[in-house]
Amino acid sequence: MAKDASDKFEPTEYNDAAYAAAFLAQLAAVIGWVGYAAAAGKYQVVQGAADSGKTVALLQGIRHGVTASPGATDSAHYFVILLFMSLIVAVVWAAVWMLLLKTFPVQMVKVSLIMLPVVFAVFTVYVVATGGSWFALALFTLLSALIPYFYWDYAEYTGSILKAVIKIYDKSPLIYGFGFGTIALQAIWFVVWILAVIPLFVQKKEGGSIGFGFWLLLLSLFWGQQVISNILYVSAAGVVARFYFGKQQEEAAQKSFGQACTNLFGSICFGSLLIAIIQTLREMCKAAQQQASEDGNMVAAACACVAECFLSCLESLVQLFNDFAFVYVAIYGIPFMDAAKKTFDLITSTDALISDNITNIVTFMGALAVAFACAGFNGFSAWRLQLSQGYIAGAAILGFFAGFAIMIVVSRIVEGGATTMIVSFCEEPDNIDDELRQSFSERKGTTKKW
Repeated sequence: MAKDASDKFEPTEYNDAAYAAAFLAQLAAVIGWVGYAAAAGKYQVVQGAADSGKTVALLQGIRHGVTASPGATDSAHYFVILLFMSLIVAVVWAAVWMLLLKTFPVQMVKVSLIMLPVVFAVFTVYVVATGGSWFALALFTLLSALIPYFYWDYAEYTGSILKAVIKIYDKSPLIYGFGFGTIALQAIWFVVWILAVIPLFVQKKEGGSIGFGFWLLLLSLFWGQQVISNILYVSAAGVVARFYFGKQQEEAAQKSFGQACTNLFGSICFGSLLIAIIQTLREMCKAAQQQASEDGNMVAAACACVAECFLSCLESLVQLFNDFAFVYVAIYGIPFMDAAKKTFDLITSTDALISDNITNIVTFMGALAVAFACAGFNGFSAWRLQLSQGYIAGAAILGFFAGFAIMIVVSRIVEGGATTMIVSFCEEPDNIDDELRQSFSERKGTTKKW
């Protein structure tokens, strides 16, 4: 049974505090290890190798009478400019996608459902044309072709949800600021992790071994990435839930983010750790498969492949549970395990999972569209600047990843809001805010109205 409205958004305890303490402890350990490595001169070895490499290249150039080409320098200069332009263009395209989703929500949902099998079909044709292994991709194409057939009747319902979510974010735009902060924090964490890993490879080069420490650091990387991403997700869920129930709307983003970083932080660390462990085990299976293949042990390689496939499916299921559970955490402030139990009851007794899946399809197709748009812009700009083919291809790839990275954050915000709307209505359909209720049309297949 859902808590009374007065119990929402007012957590009085720090849920799952042990997991928050464990996360902060491992974070301190990683930073401490980086500090120790710097004091021990581990990075000087790497810098020395890099400098010597430059010196060798310079000597070779002098020996052969070759100097740096001004054209190459100009190309590198333009490439750096395109690097920063990629982020700006990605933000613009993401804003355009959000505007289209708010203006034509149902049409955007239907187009996404249709384009999913089309994209798979294009990739299949490409793989066949290049002589690659196409059977599995062709199977996915056939299966994805069934999605529009089964999900078409939910398009209007999902479109109404997405439209309402974006309208809410228009009233609380600070959530986008937290999103861009998430991008910066992810980049910083990745740099810190790289610094932590470098000494292990220096040790290997000196005759030692990487050992189990690498896998612990890999677990730390995945855990940190998940925690940062899920803080944003819980913050977005808190914003939408406050507008749904008509509480704390003026400071929804600040309140939601503050609670995600304090009272609810332990639950976020708990759920994030589950995904991080599975991701680490998947990487271990991939490494085992590669090693077994190199050793000619096909039985071990096959077993590792099966294990990796199983872990991939498990990761998807746990991620699904996490998304719903974090919404319960954001609304009712309950511990993660209690939220997981409510999630199981919800997805086994309602069609909430279908609507959530459609939202994920829409955001995934949006991410691809923005990524390709940014790639096209960068490639065209590099061509107009008369750069070499290598730079043109590099600029296009850079644009693709920049657009996809920006849209992953935007998608996380949209998915968090949409899942929150679904959970809130399933739990308390009569407590929706009156102003928000007017944004919804009758849901197909039922007699209930928002």
